[in-house]
Amino acid sequence: MVETPQSSQIESAGHKDNILHVLFRSGALYAYYGVPKPLFIDLINDSSPKGYLSKHIEKSYPYKRLY
Repeated sequence: MVETPQSSQIESAGHKDNILHVLFRSGALYAYYGVPKPLFIDLINDSSPKGYLSKHIEKSYPYKRLY
């Protein structure tokens, strides 16, 4: 599932097999591992997706930049 949240910093976000992929408008793509689907849904529906990502996902789940 790929969604386009209303965000000035996030271009799109996708979730499959508990891996969240986030493509930033800068062109950077990150993978966040072990993220449950409800957090993905909350991310794309939040009024500040980047803020939600920083507060609820980046501090709790391992991630790496893919490019």
